[in-house]
Amino acid sequence: KECVVVLRVDEQRGYIDLSKRRVSPEDIVKAEEKYNKSKQAHSIIRHTAQVIGCPTQSLCESISWPLYKKYGHAYDAFKVAVLDPDTVLDGLDLPETTRTELIANIRRRLQPQPMKIRADVDVSCFTYEGIDAIKAALKKAQIGNRE
Repeated sequence: KECVVVLRVDEQRGYIDLSKRRVSPEDIVKAEEKYNKSKQAHSIIRHTAQVIGCPTQSLCESISWPLYKKYGHAYDAFKVAVLDPDTVLDGLDLPETTRTELIANIRRRLQPQPMKIRADVDVSCFTYEGIDAIKAALKKAQIGNRE
C-alpha cells in the first residue's frame, strides 16, 4: 500500500501523474484510516448481501450511501448501530430479513474487544501494622472496585 497524490491527468493519452513525495504524513494517516473504515464497512455489507442473496451494489445504494451522507462514514454509523440500531436504520427502507441480518452482522464484527490491563504496584507501610494494614487497604480497594 502506498499513498500518492495525483499531480495531473492526461485524458488524451490516458496517463495519470502521481507523486509519493508530495504526500504529507497527516494525509497518509487520514487516508489509511479512511481506507480501513471503508474496508470494514464494505465487508459488513458484502457479507450481509451474500447471506440474504442480494447484489452488493444494491445494498450499498440502499444502506451505505445514505449512511455516508448522514454520518460522514458508514463505519461511524455502524459503530452507533452496535448500541442503538433503531436510530441509525430507521430512515432506511429495508426489508425485515435484511435489517435483522445487517444488525447481527454489525454486532458480530464491531463488538468491542475485551481488554486486559495489568499493572505492577509497589506498596509500603512504615507503621507498626505493616503487612496487615497493606492487606486491609488492598482488600478494601478490591471490594470498592467490584461495586
